[in-house]
Amino acid sequence: MVNWVRARTPTDGGAAGVVDTLARVMERLGGAQSAAAVGIASAGLVDAATGRVLRAANLPGFDHPVPLLRLVGTRLAREYPHPEPVTLALDNDVNALTRAEATYGAAADGRDSLVIALGTGVGGGLVLGGRVRLGPRGFSGEIGHVVVQPGGRPCSCGGYGHLEAYLGRSALEHEARDRHDRGRHSLLVDLAGDRRMSSSIWDRALDAGDELALTLRLEAASALSVAITQAATLLDIEQVVLAGGFAPILGRPFRAEVDRQLAVMSVAGAPAVRGAALGDQAGAIGAALLVA
Repeated sequence: MVNWVRARTPTDGGAAGVVDTLARVMERLGGAQSAAAVGIASAGLVDAATGRVLRAANLPGFDHPVPLLRLVGTRLAREYPHPEPVTLALDNDVNALTRAEATYGAAADGRDSLVIALGTGVGGGLVLGGRVRLGPRGFSGEIGHVVVQPGGRPCSCGGYGHLEAYLGRSALEHEARDRHDRGRHSLLVDLAGDRRMSSSIWDRALDAGDELALTLRLEAASALSVAITQAATLLDIEQVVLAGGFAPILGRPFRAEVDRQLAVMSVAGAPAVRGAALGDQAGAIGAALLVA
C-alpha cells in the first residue's frame, strides 16, 4: 500500500515555509527516521546537481536561488538524527511527473512524447527514445516559456508572449479579472469573488456559455497549439500527454485548433494527444523514482 498525504503550498514564509510544510508532510507519513531516502520535486528552474531552486515565479520567496536540498537536509538532521545521513535528491516537478508517466503511465509505450503540465503555470518534459531527456542543464521541455506571440502578454518570468501567459491558471485569472475590470463582465469573476479561480469555476462558467471564459479558452487553445506545432515540427514528437488539473478545460476547441495549426505550419504528422494516467500522484511517484 502507498501512503498518500497532501498539504497546501504555503503562500507566505518563503523557503522556510516550504521546508516547514515538507517536514509536516513527512511527519504525517511516519517521519523521516523511517525513510532510506527522500526525493523532492519543486516548481521552477531547478539545478539538480547543486540542490538549488534557481527561481520559481509561482512560489513566494523563490525569486532568487534557494538551496532547498541543504535546507531540508539540515531540518531532517536536526529532527531525526541518523548514524548515516538520509539520501536526498531534488528535481523540477514536471521532470518528476514526466519520469513517472514515462515509467508507469501514458508515456510508457516507448513513443517520443512531450508531457505538458497545466496548472498554476505551464511546465513540460520530453521523453525521447524511451528515456526522459533533461538536457545538459536540466531545462529540456520547458514549453511554458516558448514564445507563442512575440511581444504578447507579460509572463511571470519577466518575458513576453510566452505560452504560460496564455494558459497558466494564474495568468488566465489575471487576464479574466483585468478584462472584467475594463467592462467585460464575466461569470468567472462572479463565481470566484475574492477566491482563487479554480478549474471547477472555469467548468461552471464554460458550461453556462460565459462569453469571456469561452474567448479565453479559445485563445489558450490557440497558444498551446502553436507551441505543440513548434515542438512536433522540431522534434517529430509522436504524442503529447496533457497533465494537471487545468487540462480538462481545453476541450474540443483545443484538438481542432491543433489540427488546424499543424495543417498550416507543420511538415510532421499530427501527434496523438492523450491525458496523463497517474493523476495527482505523478509528481510524488517521480520524486520517489529519483532516489529509487
